Amino acid sequence: MMIKYLVFIIILFFVQTSFGQVKKALDDNCDNGIKFHYLVVWNENSEQENPLESSREVLVFLDEKSFSEENLKILFSYLSQKYKSPNNLEIRVETDWEKIPNNDSCEGSGISGSPNNEDRDNYYWALYVRHNKDEIFRYNPKLKSTEIKTIVLKGNYF
Repeated sequence: MMIKYLVFIIILFFVQTSFGQVKKALDDNCDNGIKFHYLVVWNENSEQENPLESSREVLVFLDEKSFSEENLKILFSYLSQKYKSPNNLEIRVETDWEKIPNNDSCEGSGISGSPNNEDRDNYYWALYVRHNKDEIFRYNPKLKSTEIKTIVLKGNYF
């Protein structure tokens, strides 16, 4: 009887340890350092015959309360690691729902060719660009201002 009880305890220990390791692995994969909400609403990978011409475009909606240079660095760092290829990556961040396409069957980001928005300076926005080993982003640090700030993350300003 004692041996059965001891075997049961050992099996229970191994099961508990296994579940703990699985949970830790899942937690490690989910801990990306992002403590704010964002939503990827567009992700298009354009593969070309020449890999140097391939590109990915990503459109992100970010709540205005979370918009800061530090949060943009965290977000761009995470997404650039998530989308390591292709070498050319463009991530646009918007805080204006008017710049986000409707969720329907029509593809397209709604960015290019959009009518000029007279309220453009009333919302934050950012644009990250990775071209080969160079990475920069530009954003408007102040509302109701035409000021644009450029941050070079890696390489040179191209």
